[in-house]
Amino acid sequence: MVPRLARKILIVGHRANTWRIIEWYLRIRPDIIEVDARYMNDRFYAIHGPSPVRRASIPGKIMAWIDYHFFYRDPILKPIPLENILKRINGVVDVMIDIKQRGIASKLGEFLEKTGYTGKVYITSELHPELKIVKKYIPDAITIASINILPVNIVDLVIAANADMASLHLSLVDREIIDKLHSHGITVLVWTINDKTQAYKYIEMGVDGIVTDRPDLIKSVVNNLVDE
Repeated sequence: MVPRLARKILIVGHRANTWRIIEWYLRIRPDIIEVDARYMNDRFYAIHGPSPVRRASIPGKIMAWIDYHFFYRDPILKPIPLENILKRINGVVDVMIDIKQRGIASKLGEFLEKTGYTGKVYITSELHPELKIVKKYIPDAITIASINILPVNIVDLVIAANADMASLHLSLVDREIIDKLHSHGITVLVWTINDKTQAYKYIEMGVDGIVTDRPDLIKSVVNNLVDE
């Protein structure tokens, strides 16, 4: 049984790259909306992009197409300019920008200054060297090292990236890892949780936030724990 919550659990709406998902999230009001960002043709767009792996067989190519277009939450036609999303969510929720390319930190810093977005900005990436550069150009940003393979020393990895937080794939997370990160002042997010039972499990372990495609479900879990 998970005890009554005495701490804030951040709820992050995952991969808000289409207007349909964005508007749904805004009705639910998670703490943060995550958007994938790519710099293309001198402009930032909300797009994750397909896997760079090219499947060898025809069935594999078909499955990869289905996986990308139906599960990556990218628009089938035209990607949304990132500034349009920031204008829409400004004053409502904070934003998490997932960087998908190297060498764009300075451009992202200039872009954010021009948009006038007033909420908290979280920058996350699996490209950890880019996070160190982000701190130079966007000093107020909260940086998050995204991790989906367990390193020998996870604390050293996060500190080397100069990250404020770690976002871990759910398969990597246990209480020992959470305690190690917490002992060095590192906030821990887990992704991607879309199930109430899993949410209770990881909250009981001690995570500080949950990245989810179903913020409505996770919000109900957190509210139940607060009310108990």
